[in-house]
Amino acid sequence: MAGASLVLTGAALVWLLLWRVRSLHWSAATPADAALMAVLLVTVTSRVLSPQYMVWLLGLAAVCLTSRATTQRPVALLLLPAAALSALVYPVLYLQVLTVTPLGCALLVARNGLLVWAALLSCRLLWEESAPDVLRVP
Repeated sequence: MAGASLVLTGAALVWLLLWRVRSLHWSAATPADAALMAVLLVTVTSRVLSPQYMVWLLGLAAVCLTSRATTQRPVALLLLPAAALSALVYPVLYLQVLTVTPLGCALLVARNGLLVWAALLSCRLLWEESAPDVLRVP
């Protein structure tokens, strides 16, 4: 898994570079939206998904939400239940995770699934906003 995470992190960095090269239209919210997308991608591809990373994500989501032009509102909404699950797992039900119970596994899968969904949605929304004519599928 550690090797796969490293490859996925590399792929995420290539995606960020491709997005930046192809992005043609920027709004006032694009820098904050891009920061949230970048941190989400690095977080979900990391070998270690520390609960403290949620603080970074929620902080960036809050910054995005200060702009009416943000594309990241749905992403911010997905981060809320992911943060709640993280707070439940660490430290409340951490023993369930350590002993690999069905409950512990389900909570982590749900949290990680929400984060992956948020990352993919963030990429799609930002791509559609800043590079709408590039690689458009009819």
